[in-house]
Amino acid sequence: MRQITPQALAGPLLGGPEGTHQGPADRRFRRAGAAGVFLLLGVNALAGVLLQAPCFHHGWDFPRSSFRQCASPMAGALSGLGFPDAAGRAPGDLAGFSPVTAWAVALGRSVSADDPAAAMAFLVLFSVLAVAVLGIALWVLAGRSGRPWLPLAFVSPVVFLSIGQSLDTVGVAAALWALVLVDPREPLGRTTTGRLVGAGVLLAVGLFVNPLAALVVAGLVLVMVRRGTGRDLPVLLGSLAIAAGVCVLADGRVVSRLRAWWAEPVDRGSFASVVATLPDTDPVRLARTAVAVGLGVLLAVVAVAALRMLVGASRGNRGRGLGTAEAPHDLAVLVTVFLGTALLVLPAAPVTSALWLLPFAVLAVHRMWVHGAWMLSELGLFLAVNLADANAADAGTGLSNPWLVFFTMLRLLAVLVVVVAAGEGLLRRVLTAGLGPVGPGPVGPGPAPTDSRRETDSVSVS
Repeated sequence: MRQITPQALAGPLLGGPEGTHQGPADRRFRRAGAAGVFLLLGVNALAGVLLQAPCFHHGWDFPRSSFRQCASPMAGALSGLGFPDAAGRAPGDLAGFSPVTAWAVALGRSVSADDPAAAMAFLVLFSVLAVAVLGIALWVLAGRSGRPWLPLAFVSPVVFLSIGQSLDTVGVAAALWALVLVDPREPLGRTTTGRLVGAGVLLAVGLFVNPLAALVVAGLVLVMVRRGTGRDLPVLLGSLAIAAGVCVLADGRVVSRLRAWWAEPVDRGSFASVVATLPDTDPVRLARTAVAVGLGVLLAVVAVAALRMLVGASRGNRGRGLGTAEAPHDLAVLVTVFLGTALLVLPAAPVTSALWLLPFAVLAVHRMWVHGAWMLSELGLFLAVNLADANAADAGTGLSNPWLVFFTMLRLLAVLVVVVAAGEGLLRRVLTAGLGPVGPGPVGPGPAPTDSRRETDSVSVS
């Protein structure tokens, strides 16, 4: 008679014999996984719609909209309402700064001049569709190796907090699909001209939604230069310049928009907004200093990255180290460092700006606790900003400045951790790539071997 041991009974509960569940997933398993991940994104987008629902019924007037956490700069632009006057708080005139937002506001006012609810309904619907498009692009970019981390992006509160706030969902989706079209894994000269032109146009759209898209362009250009992509880069930048020129001619207010931003650049979420809450702070001098320091630090970070990568390329390591399958996340890491630095040093860093960082941070940083801390800090900042606006509109009813400073500093610390987590591996690869070849394979110009390209399934592999 066979003896039944407790170990034999517990075997199925422990997963069975070693190696039972190893092996590639079949098509049915991958489809179920994709459906589950996009279901999470759909639920997250639905939460963003429900967050705006109270304001559709009661309106976007302050302080009630702030208490309900549905106050929106877009609704303010449509109705002519600004944020309550407070230290470190910009009036929220997105239409005065973003050309695409200005066009959307003008269209919304022509549809419903008296009530912004109809225009906001279209905006929320458009934001949900943009989130879906964004999710598909991120799924393609992540590849099989990065898809297990996508649920972190799809459940992030940054997604549902951005719905109805601005058109940044559209800008991020356009930037991600531009990266899908410009697949740096392709051999030199294989990317068609149509794809390069389409990518340039999409990047121009993102740039005119939010200037943070320029940092995505900078990261892509550095990686393409590092690889030596021949004619691809001039075609991409030429189409980007032409599309941007058409947008400038169509708008014709670029100088006045820059002047409006220069007048009141400090807004919530930034270190400059924390300084603005201190007594005896000169807002004009703070604005000038914040712009100068923020842009200076950001340009220095991009210049250092460009210098190191170009030095590595000039030493005969083109196509090696950075931007190949040997460094799987270099494009995502570069953009994460650039955008994270922008959130840390620029004079305005709202939650909608964090949406630009989210997809690249998920591809670049594979540490659960880093993403968890960052998500909670973004949620805390959003709640604190709205309650601080309520307190500014009706003193004593919302959140005081010390609490707002506390949540702002927590958010800045979390973003700093994301930047450090993304940049530590890149720094080692940059230094190594600049000194000589990295890993196995031939030294010299040219693309990485075809087999190593097939090992990774992601544009972030660039």
